[in-house]
Amino acid sequence: MAYGDGIITSRNTFQKYYEQEELKTHIDQVLGVDAIPVALGIYFLFRDDAETELFQASCFRSLASTPKVRACVKRFEEF
Repeated sequence: MAYGDGIITSRNTFQKYYEQEELKTHIDQVLGVDAIPVALGIYFLFRDDAETELFQASCFRSLASTPKVRACVKRFEEF
């Protein structure tokens, strides 16, 4: 049964469904921190700002590497 901005379940409990951005805003306002979304409905929160920055930096780390040039190919190109 609909009730306010949620529903009353058959077990007489109240449930409210949040959109992703709405949930982030709610967490940010209530806890006073910047919630980091990691999956649908899942957020990471850190007590220390340095830990937050380390986590965010790790998300943008590139796994790409420079191609290795074999010595024989390098000598051939130089010749």
